[in-house]
Amino acid sequence: MKFYTILILCFFSCGSTNTESTQTEKIRVYENDNFSLQYPKEWHNHDNHGYPSFSPKLYLKRDRNFFDNVLTIYKLDHERDKSKTIDDFIKDKKERATTSTNETRFQQKSLNTKNGTAIIVELDERRDYRPMREITFFLTNNEIIYELKYRVRSNIYDEYINEALAIIDSFEFKN
Repeated sequence: MKFYTILILCFFSCGSTNTESTQTEKIRVYENDNFSLQYPKEWHNHDNHGYPSFSPKLYLKRDRNFFDNVLTIYKLDHERDKSKTIDDFIKDKKERATTSTNETRFQQKSLNTKNGTAIIVELDERRDYRPMREITFFLTNNEIIYELKYRVRSNIYDEYINEALAIIDSFEFKN
């Protein structure tokens, strides 16, 4: 687990060392009014109940359930969410995981990023008899909380985590 923590720190604190020309050929850009991000061409951009989501194309060909390997960006600005703090969302996440899915690990830390301080929550749980891993980044912009959540089956976490963290690292608020 320490390896992933170091990896996360490197993603958010180190500059890119890849050459621009090779990276441009391998990435796509997603933009909306609030943020932009880059994702590999090997990943598919899809809608998840109105929220932008990204999943590896190769995984989708093998197992068509994108909910088992998905990075989703939530803008938590519904009326019911406006009065909540990041701590409230984290408390809700832990309560849901503990009561409904036999949570096995819950870890929280904060990290300074180009978008401000991120609160990071890592979670291992069983969902529908499948072990799952989740890493969530909470960020605030203009008093609105954003949740960048990567959720994947535990047995393939190592296969896709670097690409998922690179997508999260490329996330940038527009204002």
